[in-house]
Amino acid sequence: MHTHAWSEDLLHYRLKTKRQKRRLLKDARYKQLLQLNDRINELSDIQDKLPMVPLQEPYQRGWKRMFVLTDSTMHSDKADFYLRLLEKINTVEYCKNKSFRKRCNRRRNRKWNYEDIAQELQHFDHWQWHHPKLKLTEKEKEFFHTEKVWSKDGRQYSIRYVFNEPWRFRLQVMPHIITETKMVDNVLAQEIGEMEFLIKSRDLQPVLHKLTKGRSWKWWGEVCKEKLKYRNPFKNKTLHAILDECIND
Repeated sequence: MHTHAWSEDLLHYRLKTKRQKRRLLKDARYKQLLQLNDRINELSDIQDKLPMVPLQEPYQRGWKRMFVLTDSTMHSDKADFYLRLLEKINTVEYCKNKSFRKRCNRRRNRKWNYEDIAQELQHFDHWQWHHPKLKLTEKEKEFFHTEKVWSKDGRQYSIRYVFNEPWRFRLQVMPHIITETKMVDNVLAQEIGEMEFLIKSRDLQPVLHKLTKGRSWKWWGEVCKEKLKYRNPFKNKTLHAILDECIND
């Protein structure tokens, strides 16, 4: 039956086709999924803002290592200046063992090799150095110099600002004492767990990722998996690395 043969009362209801009904049903499910994701983010923010509660019995969890002033710097005239500067550039390293050594590789006799954990004072990238929220004063900035280093992504050189006088500080190891813990809301954690289990059990994470990020979600191994005959030898390599390989060959 064609639409021109329908009565005016029937056309007034604007009946939807089968495809339109499926589209509306799909959009409704997407809206419910987005509402569920917004609810998870809202509850997660509330959970992150819960205060810290002091413990009745503090306990030790491994060791921590940080920089302190050397004896000569402590007794100098600029001890207060370097102490304030250290509060802004100090770094803390945690380890289970007091020796601060980590396993690197295995020997042939199935024993592990160990190496010392490196630790440096905080350095600043170019954008951090010119950021208005940088806590360093103009006087403190005079004690830094620039270094040109190769970036972590292996694409270009980057500039960073490093402290001139690291010898004024030394590393000190001390026990890592836990005196407070995060407040736990069991009802809040249960509600978040139920919603996350719902998304995981119904495999809704790819759909949710596409709705929120605007692109499809795939397992990283499947994306990187590529046949050998179709693999590009210059893929994900910088021009600097390619030229070095050509020179060596």
